[in-house]
Amino acid sequence: TIKHLLKIIAFHILMFQIIQEAFLTELAGHLKVLEEREQQDILDEYAQHIDMKIQNGMSEEEAIR
Repeated sequence: TIKHLLKIIAFHILMFQIIQEAFLTELAGHLKVLEEREQQDILDEYAQHIDMKIQNGMSEEEAIR
């Protein structure tokens, strides 16, 4: 049913957000040696690339590799 499909889609969106957030949090830990502005620029760039890869058909896991 459509209701079931919407629940599955919502679950996948939530899982993507968790996976992406975990990746970006780990990356942020490695960037602590840089100035805060430079750290944020790098994190923003990575997030944008991940989103673009997913929009082009990659899975969440593939996009963060």
